[in-house]
Amino acid sequence: MRSANRRWIPLLVALASWLVVGGWPAMGQEKVPLTFGDYPYGYAANAVISYQALYEGIVKPEGVDLQIMHSPIDAAERLMMAGQRDLGIMAFLAYFTARARGLPLVAIAVEQHLQKTERSGTPANALYVRAAAGIDHPKKLEGKKIGLPLLRSASALYTQAILRDKFGVDLSKITWVDKPPPILYQLLQSGEIDATNLYGEPSYRAQRDPSIKVLLVTPDEWEAMTGATTITTLIVAKKSTVEKYPKALKSVLSALQKSREYGLQHTDQVLESAAKKLGFSKDHLKRGMGTAYFPFDVSPKDRDSMKLLLKYAVELKLIDKELDPATLFANLGEPAR
Repeated sequence: MRSANRRWIPLLVALASWLVVGGWPAMGQEKVPLTFGDYPYGYAANAVISYQALYEGIVKPEGVDLQIMHSPIDAAERLMMAGQRDLGIMAFLAYFTARARGLPLVAIAVEQHLQKTERSGTPANALYVRAAAGIDHPKKLEGKKIGLPLLRSASALYTQAILRDKFGVDLSKITWVDKPPPILYQLLQSGEIDATNLYGEPSYRAQRDPSIKVLLVTPDEWEAMTGATTITTLIVAKKSTVEKYPKALKSVLSALQKSREYGLQHTDQVLESAAKKLGFSKDHLKRGMGTAYFPFDVSPKDRDSMKLLLKYAVELKLIDKELDPATLFANLGEPAR
């Protein structure tokens, strides 16, 4: 009888080890299956550089069977909110909205920072006006129609905060138009709106369009006004996934960082491949190089920036509930709060 019991000891030890490490597969076991909700490239060259190696399987997360599921950013966020993805990309404002609703999601990393023009040479995210409209100061936007790419986007908060606090614009006198960036670019061209925020590929087009001019550059104005980093998007996971598979999530973040480094080391090759799939020229995509950085991590300065963004989200009534800043990011390996 004792001999039979001893045969169970290795199995019990293996089971205990599996529970301690949060579901991490032992040698010979199947990989942890995770679904990753992404939107392809986010209209930007730096996203292409950061993700292409992961998309093509050149880089893979160790111990994880990662299923990447593409959809437009608003759809990707709705799917995360509905609990239909294990982890995915969300604008920080969409994430605040989800947390204010009590949804069981938690951020595990910053996905994207915008870079100031002095570092990139090209505006990463800007407010554009028609050159012939005579709008040479943000105050003249009062009474106008302004495009914002999705009202849960980072641009929604940055644009309103900068206009209100730096330029004294009465936001109640503005009509906001909510559309994706490519459509807003077309509406600005046709004169159906007076100004619009644009980023990524539509922004590159606007910069080469003689009928359109830049009124203000978002990261330049935000960093000058606050000294904070210009965070736009986060990697967010279900709390249940964080609690069950912390090491798998760390492996995904590590793979994303390796994918970014591969892209930076093989830029021409990566952009050439992506340009063919997107229908753009490589040089067109390359125009946006350096406008953003993808850390796939979170720094102490990022945490401070998120506290400030949370404060603005409440002030501007973009969310209807205050959140505890200490609970915005998970510490992988500890219970999600």
